[in-house]
Amino acid sequence: MIWGCLIFLMDNFYILFILSTLIKLDGTISQFASSLTFAAMQKIVLITGATSGFGKAIAEKFASCHWHCIITGRRADRLHQLADELREKYNTRILSLVFDVRSNEQVQQNLGNLPAEWKDIDILVNNAGLALGRDTIDKGDIADWDTMIDTNVKGLLYVTKAVAPHMIERKHGHIIN
Repeated sequence: MIWGCLIFLMDNFYILFILSTLIKLDGTISQFASSLTFAAMQKIVLITGATSGFGKAIAEKFASCHWHCIITGRRADRLHQLADELREKYNTRILSLVFDVRSNEQVQQNLGNLPAEWKDIDILVNNAGLALGRDTIDKGDIADWDTMIDTNVKGLLYVTKAVAPHMIERKHGHIIN
């Protein structure tokens, strides 16, 4: 079964609400996520936007439950540092992929060519996102809007389109947006 929720207008409230199903405000894993701990043998999670904030915290939680983690982000130095930290601290397999979810070409190049041992993704966490320009609508910067739509909406769709077909083929997978 594949489930998820597509949110086109994300702000910190919605992101916090959705991710609270995995990570409680005190940093502990929720009942849903902790129940996944026992099934984590050879389970794979893909987390976009893992270089900071919620994405980094989510990667840490799954790695602590010994899930194999595919972590993605635009900032190579932060991503590789996180990968090293997770491997060392939790002794789990980590694959770090540097790309920008705004580029369908980069998404397809990276996720379409995963090594065989990384293709069976059990959970996709579409976390990559940003918020720009807090001006009123009459003073808003269209370039900011385009960047947010390209990242928060199109990026989510590109990554989901790259991952979902294999989940459907396997009749197994979860997508968290």
